[in-house]
Amino acid sequence: MPARLKVQRTRLQSLFASDMAARCQAEFVQANIRYHKSPDVMKSKLSYVSDAIVGCYCGDHTDCSLYSFVCSISRKSQSWIDKSAYLKRHNFEIELNENSENILRQCVNYRLGPGMLAKTAKSANTQKVEALNRSIRSTVPVNVTYARNFTGRVHTTCHKVNHSTGNSIVILCEAAGSPIQPGTKVAKSLKKIRGP
Repeated sequence: MPARLKVQRTRLQSLFASDMAARCQAEFVQANIRYHKSPDVMKSKLSYVSDAIVGCYCGDHTDCSLYSFVCSISRKSQSWIDKSAYLKRHNFEIELNENSENILRQCVNYRLGPGMLAKTAKSANTQKVEALNRSIRSTVPVNVTYARNFTGRVHTTCHKVNHSTGNSIVILCEAAGSPIQPGTKVAKSLKKIRGP
């Protein structure tokens, strides 16, 4: 790492870690946008991205133009590091040797490795799951038994979480045969409601 003092080196390592996380996530998001209908193709394409990322941080951008989704050097675009909010001011480049390459590859595989891609291929994260669980618990508390309408209440809650409360009401009213006319005060106020 290009730093002389320990304080500078620690700061640069922290910036590099943040940049590496942002880079891996950006690659994943762009691959997911492009290949969202075929997760196997996405995993295959992302397997080549790890080589491009390792080369990119070492100053070699030849694989970036071939395999990377967010870094390609041409006359119109800059490399990832040149655009990076973390590293662009630090003239950052890692000396390529076997040890640094292995460490970089481990860092990349932590997010873009086959095991992690299998877990995150559908872009579901725990925050959304926890939000849904909280909403279901508030709609159907444990201490109350809903014998007749339990499934309906849970389905309504899931619909509200997926579409937001206002949009969910509009969709459900339309499905029930009494649509809310767009542009009315009711439609405008429902559009402002964001809760689950």
